[in-house]
Formats: sequence, structure tokens, C-alpha cells
Amino acid sequence: MRTFFQNHTLAVRTVAGCLPGAILLAGLLAAHAQPLQPEVLFNFPRGPANPRGNVVEGSDGSFYGTSSDGGRFGFGSVFKVTTNGTLTTLGSFIGSNGVGPFAGLTLGSDGSFYGTTSQGGDNFTGTVFKITSNGTLTTLVSFPFGGRTRFSK
Repeated sequence: MRTFFQNHTLAVRTVAGCLPGAILLAGLLAAHAQPLQPEVLFNFPRGPANPRGNVVEGSDGSFYGTSSDGGRFGFGSVFKVTTNGTLTTLGSFIGSNGVGPFAGLTLGSDGSFYGTTSQGGDNFTGTVFKITSNGTLTTLVSFPFGGRTRFSK
């Protein structure tokens, strides 16, 4: 029996009956025998996980924050919580736009929220990002290795 994660799901595959040469690699099964069906043991939520920074109140009265883990890809997310307790993931980090936001957000005069990530971006050294209340996530700056941003002269 083999266990692995597939799309945030803990699954079990029984390998009895597989022909020799079956390969289990990165959650994919390549075999010359009949396909095996996984048995789902637990579905992990895809929402935010490990919120670390403060939340900020938006102009709509909802609260906005970041989580260092979770989100669609597990690299962190930006979330919204209404005063009645409804939690919504607005944006997920994918690596190239940042990983692991540990601080909260700042509400800008334009109504957008601004924050930083501790890793990810062009050099895997973090980013500054902007996100709107409808979930449009934009990377503004990727931090450099040597002290110059890719936008500086």
C-alpha cells in the first residue's frame, strides 16, 4: 500500500497486482497493469492556513489578511473575512509571484491592499504585491540578490 498527496487529498493505492516495473513518482502512477483507483481518506481544505500578520479593515467593512501557507498551491494566500464569519480566499501565491507572506496587509489610498512575501519572485528572495478587493493579485517588485531591484536603474 502506498500513500501520497494528490490535489490536497491524502490517498492510498494498493500495489498488489501491479506488474513488475510499476513506478510511483510524484503522485503519478505509471504501470503496465490495469489502473488503480485511490481510496480517499481525507480531503484537506484549500483555504488559507497559518495566518501570521494582522488583519486590516477594508472600505466594505470586511477584514483582509494573509496566510503563510495554504491557498490553491500551498504557498500562502490573501483572504477576506466578513463580520458574519464568511472566509474567502482572494488570491494564492504560486512561487513566481511570491511565497509565504508573514506580515499583514496595508490598505492603500486607492482601495487596494499591499503586502510582502518572504520568498518567491524572480530571485526567490521575496516580493512586494498589490491585491484588489476582488482578487486581482499583482507583483510590484521582486527583491534582488545583490541590492538592486529589476526595476531600478
